[in-house]
Amino acid sequence: MFQSKVRSKFLISISITVGIVVGLLYFSIDKLSSYLSVTKKVEANILLVEGWLPNEAIDMAYAEFFQNNYDLLITTGLETSQYEPDGLVRNAKKNIQGSIAETAKVYFLFLGLDSAKIIAVPCSNKVINRTLSSC
Repeated sequence: MFQSKVRSKFLISISITVGIVVGLLYFSIDKLSSYLSVTKKVEANILLVEGWLPNEAIDMAYAEFFQNNYDLLITTGLETSQYEPDGLVRNAKKNIQGSIAETAKVYFLFLGLDSAKIIAVPCSNKVINRTLSSC
């Protein structure tokens, strides 16, 4: 009888503790996510676009370029030997040599962007210290 009461109290305290920890984790992750994902636009004349983005996102960047009167668009990305892009237009252009940045540039040109307003900046295929080497 005594052991069942102790066991019952122990299970209740464990359940409450687990509930509190799960609740705190959920609350902190929810708040942390909104804190880390804040988008704050700044006045700029250059738009930087990652070449690995799907075509829909590149279409949005194209619209953004004109809506906010950017002067220059820069695309970045790895060499194509490391990464195969996907997407309707990109699949048709798979024979493009160079990088994902070049592939994205071709897509922007296909959409009608003036070639004088776009620069492709390819990155080497580093496995480690990619942020440190920074294209």
